[in-house]
Amino acid sequence: MLRNNRQRARNARLVFLLLFLVSGGLVLLSMVGQTRPDWAVSAVGASSSLTALLYLAVGVGSMVFLVMIVLSYVFLILWLRRAYYNLHSCPTYA
Repeated sequence: MLRNNRQRARNARLVFLLLFLVSGGLVLLSMVGQTRPDWAVSAVGASSSLTALLYLAVGVGSMVFLVMIVLSYVFLILWLRRAYYNLHSCPTYA
């Protein structure tokens, strides 16, 4: 008997879409941060508040990106396990 795999496929697509959006947002934050003249000294705390906020946002965004990568692998494996089960549940016509 075949099991429904539609919800797992939706979850996997949603996680990969979120990963794409987080990645794009992280790239944009990094590009905006690099244009700031005091970006190089923001690690030691000698920068403006906007640059410090951008620096913090890039750090938090990197952590979110790491979590999203792990979640994308988990949801992809869940979807592929069900697809593999369904593949072997199909009757063979020989």
